[in-house]
Amino acid sequence: MGAPLHEGLSLVNNALIACGLRSQTRVFAGGKITTGFDIARARALGADACYAARAMMFALGCIQARRCNSNDCPVGVATQNPALARGIDVADKAERVQLFHQHTVTAFAELVAAAGLDGHEQIGPHHLYRRVSPTTVKTFAQLYPSLVPNALVDDALRGSLTGDWQRWWAEATATSFAAQPH
Repeated sequence: MGAPLHEGLSLVNNALIACGLRSQTRVFAGGKITTGFDIARARALGADACYAARAMMFALGCIQARRCNSNDCPVGVATQNPALARGIDVADKAERVQLFHQHTVTAFAELVAAAGLDGHEQIGPHHLYRRVSPTTVKTFAQLYPSLVPNALVDDALRGSLTGDWQRWWAEATATSFAAQPH
């Protein structure tokens, strides 16, 4: 089963931190990464890098005809058909993709600077906010709380686990991916 990107990033990042493995593992995020803010949000939730496939397809001229698998993409982006592929002006599309990427990275860098940070590696969940009701705004740190380092593998720290984490860890087994009965 999958998870929405933000919840999944928080879960994976927390699991790695709480198992003492975060420094040994790189986390890559993909899925609806199209803006500098999307990159900032993914980085704040634990991503080390981001993929932006759909955004790049749009920069190429994709119109979401949803015929990628049929080899008859009407704009020539996703086809091996020479007649359709002739519709792609490679020089123009290369410049469009390069400019889109450049502006996205610039927007991300501006967000990092606006947060008063010296570098992108400093951004964390306490830097971003989300409105959760008409009168309430919370930080991502409040919405996606972090676990204590080594909390899952150190018996002395296991008491710091809250809510679902206690149950998930108690149900986890190294021998099976099958769901455990409650």
